[in-house]
Amino acid sequence: MVLNTSFMQIVINNKLFISVTLFLFLYTLESIKAQNNYSYNYPKEFINSHVDHIFKDNIKTIVFKQSNKDISYPVLDLNDNTTLILTFDDLESKVNNYQYKIELCTNDWKISEMNQLDYLEGFQINYIHDYETSMNTLIPYTHYSLQIPNKDIQLTKAGNYIIKIFEENEENVVFIRRFMAINKQVTINATVKQATNLEYSNTSQEIDFTIIDDNSLIINPYEDLTITILQNGRWDMANQKLKPKYIKDNELIYDFDTENVFKAGNEFRHFNCKNMRFVSEHIEKIEYQKPYYHVKLQTDEKRIFKQYFSDADLNGNFKIDLENSSYPETEADYVYVYFTLPYETPFLNGYVFAIGNFNAWDKTKNNLMIYNYDKKEYQLRLLLKQGYYNYIYGLLENNKQVIDSEIFEGNHYETENNYIILVYNYNLTLGYDELIGYEVINSMQNN
Repeated sequence: MVLNTSFMQIVINNKLFISVTLFLFLYTLESIKAQNNYSYNYPKEFINSHVDHIFKDNIKTIVFKQSNKDISYPVLDLNDNTTLILTFDDLESKVNNYQYKIELCTNDWKISEMNQLDYLEGFQINYIHDYETSMNTLIPYTHYSLQIPNKDIQLTKAGNYIIKIFEENEENVVFIRRFMAINKQVTINATVKQATNLEYSNTSQEIDFTIIDDNSLIINPYEDLTITILQNGRWDMANQKLKPKYIKDNELIYDFDTENVFKAGNEFRHFNCKNMRFVSEHIEKIEYQKPYYHVKLQTDEKRIFKQYFSDADLNGNFKIDLENSSYPETEADYVYVYFTLPYETPFLNGYVFAIGNFNAWDKTKNNLMIYNYDKKEYQLRLLLKQGYYNYIYGLLENNKQVIDSEIFEGNHYETENNYIILVYNYNLTLGYDELIGYEVINSMQNN
């Protein structure tokens, strides 16, 4: 039997069409699966191996601050009696014998080569002795607390530090947090203003400052000095590139038009879930579905093209709170909080996160938003302790390390932000980066 040539061509073309269609279908299916099953394929390179990361899912609500303040950055002054307090919750039913280890770091958070005996007094590894079980909560937990310094350990050098919390041995790390010790030896005079460069003036803030070295401590400022500027305590956005523009007598002047500019962002989104009987601002509904409470936040929206609106916030921070309770640390319950961000199509070049200091600005499977194709929106469910929370949304593009919030939040030069200026001087004698200057300035101080 002889087949017609035209008929053969049609068959070949149809097979080709079917093959291409099948390939595209399978590719699309795999893309959807990759988005929806992201927690099983989480890129390992997102995880910072030694700072600000939780390695065990039952660890929640890490708070690290100065003991005498409700909200502060974990900075210890070696020249006064201030202490730091580190607290966290463990949702496991048993009490664990957690241990901790403190290590000195360089100005860019690499472990220092200095011998621990040269910067610590006391035992290098210690147990956390203070803990309490939760009271009358639907989700039971154990609340752990550690003060630094304490009778077991004291710090003798100023600089960057990390604390590792672990079980049984150092390899079984539960979480890591960074903190700093300061030996203040210079004065920092700083201002925050609308960026003077016209290209950034509507979206950015400029941080100008002068370092006053009355003790002639700094020998070579261009080689030995490292300046770090943080916006709202975010280390992932740190600026560590600045060198003095001028040096005049004992003053080092940092007055630039672009090098010291930060995108100003927007005021933080926020909600308060300290009371499960009443719906507060930005909460749509609260439901009790045995055995847990579920808090549905109002549907959020993109703010990139919206006008700036002044709104009081905690500059990305959070505060545990429970109405009519004197001990929210152990009486506040854990509730499921639902975030919703409509978006017409999902991002195929990156991942969307909800971030804030509640998760140390980390990017993990726990705060990754999943796209719902039926509702055309990003969704997230987080288990959070009752209190007041700040958050924003951000996009982490493929092959990048910093989450960018501009596409969701916009940038406005009027935004109220905190800026931290840190001055590190390399100690040639001992071979480490000594933190000799620390200043926090708010963008509204000059207005």
